[in-house]
Amino acid sequence: MTGAGFIKIRLSMREARLRKKIRRLLFFGAMSVFIAAGLSCSRQSSVGAPPPDNATPLSAIENGADAAGYPSGTLFTINGEPISAGEFRAFMETVSPEEVGSGRAAVPMLTDSFINNRLMAVLAAKEGIDRHPSVRSRLETRLDRLWNDAYWSEVVRPTIRVDDTELMKRAPRMEDMVSLQQLIVGTREEAEQLRARALKGEDFGELIKAHSLGLTAKSGGMVGFVKKDSAMYEPAFLTTLFGMKTGEFTPVTKIGIGYTVARVLGRKTADQSRKEWFDGNRARLRQEREKELWDKAKDRLLRKHKVVVNRSVVDAYMKAREKNTPLTAMMGKTVLTIDGAPMTVADLTDPSGLGVVHGSQTLDLIVRKRVDDYVVAREVESLHLKDKFPEVSLRERLQRENLLARAYIDHQCRDLKVTPADRKAFYEANKGRFVQERSLDVSLVETRSRNRADEIYKELRNRVSFADVADRWSDNKKLKGGRLGFIPEDKIAPEFASVRKLKVGEYAKTPIRLHAKSENVDLYVIPMLNAVREKRTLPLEEVDRASIDKAVMARKREDVVSRILKELKRSNKVIFMPEYDRFAASLEEHTKKQGGIR
Repeated sequence: MTGAGFIKIRLSMREARLRKKIRRLLFFGAMSVFIAAGLSCSRQSSVGAPPPDNATPLSAIENGADAAGYPSGTLFTINGEPISAGEFRAFMETVSPEEVGSGRAAVPMLTDSFINNRLMAVLAAKEGIDRHPSVRSRLETRLDRLWNDAYWSEVVRPTIRVDDTELMKRAPRMEDMVSLQQLIVGTREEAEQLRARALKGEDFGELIKAHSLGLTAKSGGMVGFVKKDSAMYEPAFLTTLFGMKTGEFTPVTKIGIGYTVARVLGRKTADQSRKEWFDGNRARLRQEREKELWDKAKDRLLRKHKVVVNRSVVDAYMKAREKNTPLTAMMGKTVLTIDGAPMTVADLTDPSGLGVVHGSQTLDLIVRKRVDDYVVAREVESLHLKDKFPEVSLRERLQRENLLARAYIDHQCRDLKVTPADRKAFYEANKGRFVQERSLDVSLVETRSRNRADEIYKELRNRVSFADVADRWSDNKKLKGGRLGFIPEDKIAPEFASVRKLKVGEYAKTPIRLHAKSENVDLYVIPMLNAVREKRTLPLEEVDRASIDKAVMARKREDVVSRILKELKRSNKVIFMPEYDRFAASLEEHTKKQGGIR
């Protein structure tokens, strides 16, 4: 890795840390924003406003608990609006499930997240941000998918009548079968003798184990069930088998590798086989049938809407994915319109807006899933089904607020720019980060043969250039002239510590011996030091500009988020109820029982 590449990675890590800090400010907030002020209010009732009229009296919830054992009732209020324990739990499980396992320690952060989301969602609605086409598309993309289960359970599933008679038709064609035990030996005489012994009562399986040449000899000749048209046997032999009774022995029969005697162990009719197959596959067949009817239901809904897919964008996206080229340029392109509403590549592949692009799915599958979610959600609205599913409606609201809070921050940061002065200031303030460590320019010759290593040294002593020797003798053909390039000195593996002692232009006088466990071979490596680049601070013009710009922009966004939170603290009022502490303690207890505290 080059020095510049190493610096770029360090900048990327810095940028990632800044982005994480912003997310915590936005979704887990600084504790001083609401929590400290809120707790202060809750413990000074003469200062804090009383609970609203529609809030549950504290005396009534002091010992209340829900079905899961968590306290119920109002935990806190936001500008007089009560936030119940049930709503807060729904938020934790919907928006931040990964934080719940942290127990009580996560409650203040999750509380900040809840409050910030709700208040910034209100601001976003006031400024009409939720009506922006791009924001609306993102909201619908995330929220429409919540209503599939509701539509299925309320509308589609009650109409499905799938009985066993219909499912039985999906069973494959079956035939009568017999199971057998088979002996194979080299001569007719031996086969006749062993058959006679079996007829007298000797264990046929043991005779097979002791004498048979067949592949099933170790298992006592157990062949299993065979059909009448089995390719394993001649038709005449199969006819004989299917004409015998259970327990009977076939006559000695000539086959390709010798002579055989078989005994019929059991019979199974086609009807028996079909029933066994069906019993084992009933659940799968029912699922397949229900999926088929579900797909048909969505297809019927689809005909009510106008869907247009931009194939050129789909193809370009998939080609870029195949070639592993950057996708940034096409993320804003419209890939789909439904009822005239445009949806971009970003809406479909990164619905969270966090840069988490789908990995394994093709864009065609994503588009189809998006269309299905859209038509189902619109049907749920037209049938006024949302009132029947308050839990889903609550999850929808919480996710909407979470997405609108992100959109609000993006809107507030829309005019942020990075100027040359910003770039220079960041560089000067972080000069210590733009240090190119002392690096060694190294070439290598690698060989799996000690004798070849000796020949390589002969050529080097005869003043053949190291690059020519490497191209001719090295087993590593990927390194032209054996040139590895500059390696930071502190990154050199311990096995190659001797390279640090070489002088420029000098090669190691004895090869470094390595053992490749995966191939169980020794590898002999001859290193040469080409040059040394001393430690230095990179000038601004050599530092990766894109990484600096991202880091500067991250800091500017951090400042914007801090300003917004400060204003929210000033203009809004949060009051915490005594139930809040009981809820936090209860969460801690539940998490300990489940072994989830991290």
